[in-house]
Amino acid sequence: CSSDLIALLAAGLKIVAMVHLSLPEMDGVITVTGTVDDLTLVRESLAQCDAVLHLAAFIPPDLKHSGYAEECFRTNSLLTLRLAECVLATRPIPFIYLSSGQGYAYSPGSVGEIAPVYPAPRAPYYLGSKLLGEIYVEHLRCARGLPAFCLRVGSVYGVGMPDNSVVARFMRAACAGGTLDVADGGSA
Repeated sequence: CSSDLIALLAAGLKIVAMVHLSLPEMDGVITVTGTVDDLTLVRESLAQCDAVLHLAAFIPPDLKHSGYAEECFRTNSLLTLRLAECVLATRPIPFIYLSSGQGYAYSPGSVGEIAPVYPAPRAPYYLGSKLLGEIYVEHLRCARGLPAFCLRVGSVYGVGMPDNSVVARFMRAACAGGTLDVADGGSA
């Protein structure tokens, strides 16, 4: 999100943002617009970087519809693999992959890194593809020395987030002085 970019710039970092959606123009941010399918463009962009923070994802409009499975797999799994391979081919720099914390199996208490994941009941195509992206990154870390780690983020927000996401709904309600209604009493 833009405030995170501002904090990174204030820390003296130069940012190269490869985007598939629009990003507001910001001083100090070099924006590369194109597709991550263009591996030549990816390699050229990586030559300017000291680290990769992979935030992109395809989130289907209907999380339970199997018609989105292929796009989830292509974007969230295969393109993550290709990006990580490009990092290794260009020069091994830190690779940080943001996955989803929503894939953990239900637990009445807190979950930790070694808690079981089981994305089948909710958003199986999206969550499964993010988990597979993690597996690819971890494989390249172990097998080929990619300096990488994955973060399972619970709720991502910022530019491009769906208008119907819980964060967007809460932000609209809070800005309007309304109540923050939690679906199903917060059972999810």
